[in-house]
Amino acid sequence: MIAIIAILAAILFPVFAQAKAAAKTTASISNMKQVNLGLLMYSNDYDDLRVQRRYNPSGDQISWREVSGPYTKSLDLYKDTVNTAAKFPDLESDPIARAALGWPVLPDNMKYARGYAWANLFANGQFSDNHDVSMTSFPDPAGEYNIVESKDIWEDMGPYLGWTQNVDDDYSWIAGGAIKTGLQWTWGGDKWGGKAMVVANIDGHAKRVAFSQACGNSFMKKPVGSSEVDGWGLSAAEQTNYSWADTWCVQLPAQFK
Repeated sequence: MIAIIAILAAILFPVFAQAKAAAKTTASISNMKQVNLGLLMYSNDYDDLRVQRRYNPSGDQISWREVSGPYTKSLDLYKDTVNTAAKFPDLESDPIARAALGWPVLPDNMKYARGYAWANLFANGQFSDNHDVSMTSFPDPAGEYNIVESKDIWEDMGPYLGWTQNVDDDYSWIAGGAIKTGLQWTWGGDKWGGKAMVVANIDGHAKRVAFSQACGNSFMKKPVGSSEVDGWGLSAAEQTNYSWADTWCVQLPAQFK
């Protein structure tokens, strides 16, 4: 009898573990979808304008997370149960980094975990900081990302950020102020064997996307028949300066394909 129970346990425990992992991944998709819908609600209240990636009030910096907080409501939506980066604060929430950069410490109800990052930063010829971008300016809202998964301290990600193997290298310039996480590879959320991530699109839906399928196309659309990054209206000279903008595809490591 004991032997039979042991055999059944050996068979069932891996099944239960897989079911639990699948449930957590489903929760991640649900959380990102809710965050995304909060951003769309923000836009509805602000004349269809997209929330900006960051804001710089006098002597301070906050991101789209703090600004959209009244619409997303819960900080727990950002605490992804699979993504190991969710144990750490983002740049605007990290009190040590804020002190190093001369920003005041935020209250607890404005401190966000890493894991879900704002995407598609280019619009109106420049980074989308301190100016408004209409949600209707996106030519393919069902195919372009609004939020993606990452492990980085930054509140935003895009194809201009490649595959850094040590996440902490991306903020070594903060003079030792930021938390040392020991996390590897900046992209993804530890899901589907490290081959895919959760994304939320401009039109509101969220889904699984394989890294090899994401590439740079859904971050900044390329004109039909062109191999150049569209750059959201950047001039030819500006696009030359932003030749680094599609490093995602160039640097995608073989183990993530």
